[in-house]
Amino acid sequence: MPEELHAEAPDDTTPASDFAARMALARAAKKAKPPEAEEGATQLPVEKQKITRPKPRRKIRRKGSIQKLVTLQKQSKHLAPGELDGITTLGCPVACHPERCVITGENVCGHPAKGGLQAKYLQMSPVLSRFNQARQELARLEAEKKKAK
Repeated sequence: MPEELHAEAPDDTTPASDFAARMALARAAKKAKPPEAEEGATQLPVEKQKITRPKPRRKIRRKGSIQKLVTLQKQSKHLAPGELDGITTLGCPVACHPERCVITGENVCGHPAKGGLQAKYLQMSPVLSRFNQARQELARLEAEKKKAK
């Protein structure tokens, strides 16, 4: 009885014939059209039609620059009357002090005759307009001085 259970079935397929049969099935599957495809239609399967959109990029915020922009917007673009009083080619206006320059609005001197503006202030239009007002005031004082002689 145990011999009957362990008896093997006769094997009539060789590895070469098994490979050939699998290749024939694969070729037939490639040539066969799917049943839902119509003639002349080249429609992609639904899963390949999905278009993925790229993720939107995050905006980078810098805390320091935002605070500076807010303070610069609060400052007026033009100088108030009398803020340039006392300006000379050698000295700053009376309203300037070590913590705040009238022209730049910060603790950096922006006097036209003492070196002018630093690069970062050249990008700020309110500072540039105040700097040009100071230059015009110095030019006016120079013209008055020549006229008096």
